[in-house]
Amino acid sequence: MKWEDPIAKAYTIESIPSTVLVDERGNIIETNLFGKDLENEIQKILLK
Repeated sequence: MKWEDPIAKAYTIESIPSTVLVDERGNIIETNLFGKDLENEIQKILLK
């Protein structure tokens, strides 16, 4: 399903549920990670 909303486009939302990891400057780090992949990425970010 294509999302026409400008915010959905800005954050590359292509489905629901969707995840977007954003850094402190508002830059997108990763999108559409779930489960263990999401946990691993968050852990990596928190350890910086």
